[in-house]
Amino acid sequence: GLVGSEMCIRDSYQWAVCLLKLERFDEAAEAFTFHHDTYPETEKADDAAYMTAWAYFRAGRFDRAAECYRHFLDTESASPYRARAAYGLADALFNLERYAEATDAYERVVNEFPDSPLVGDAISGVQWSAIKSGNLERAYGVADRFARLHPESPLVDDLALRVADLLYNYEQFDRAAKAYARLREKFPHSDLIPAAMLGEG
Repeated sequence: GLVGSEMCIRDSYQWAVCLLKLERFDEAAEAFTFHHDTYPETEKADDAAYMTAWAYFRAGRFDRAAECYRHFLDTESASPYRARAAYGLADALFNLERYAEATDAYERVVNEFPDSPLVGDAISGVQWSAIKSGNLERAYGVADRFARLHPESPLVDDLALRVADLLYNYEQFDRAAKAYARLREKFPHSDLIPAAMLGEG
């Protein structure tokens, strides 16, 4: 019948996208939900589930976004959007000022999706949310741990500098000096060496 036709399926998803582009975010979320629930076996179903959460996030409805991201992660085990959804959940929790939960959620991105381009931002998220919840050691530790587990990552020198800067900014000067020195020794050709030298000085 007409409801199940390819044209109706395509138009249903495109209407949701159109609402998103018009920044009618609540309506877009409802339209993506309709598409997902009406056509659950179609190509764009998991896209629609992810975009529902994103639309609620853009609407500033972070509690609803968090619920949708959690549901997506619980139900869409094979989706290529899982890393983005995990990061979106963390961002929603951060915006809700649920910093301890946000720290765990950002760290999930780091641990479960180490090759994702979102990892650098997720580590920053761990650091900021851990600082907000008063857990400075966790803020320092996440970058060190990632560098040990993934020494070939292109992020490791940048993460080493971040740790040193964090230590310095929180007046852990002896530890900061050692961290800057380690950065210089381990990555002598890094573009970040001038920053490390400035920090040491």
